[in-house]
Amino acid sequence: MLRWGALVWFKRESGHDVSKMSQEDVSELALFLWCCVKSASNADGVEFPLDFQTFADHLDAEDLQRFYSSMGEKKRLGSQ
Repeated sequence: MLRWGALVWFKRESGHDVSKMSQEDVSELALFLWCCVKSASNADGVEFPLDFQTFADHLDAEDLQRFYSSMGEKKRLGSQ
């Protein structure tokens, strides 16, 4: 579930709204994913100690692909 806090984190960290995010900019995609995980962890009361760089160091292309595929699937399911 995408939390509103993730959008706030992203704007705070990137300086612009998520609607202006470039789908070709891998660092922005990773930043958005970090913001989503950080926000969800915060909302659930779970400690999330990774800074962005450490988080990004543990990601690979398949992680980003799975995340964005699941977001697209949720969007399709919500529009039915």
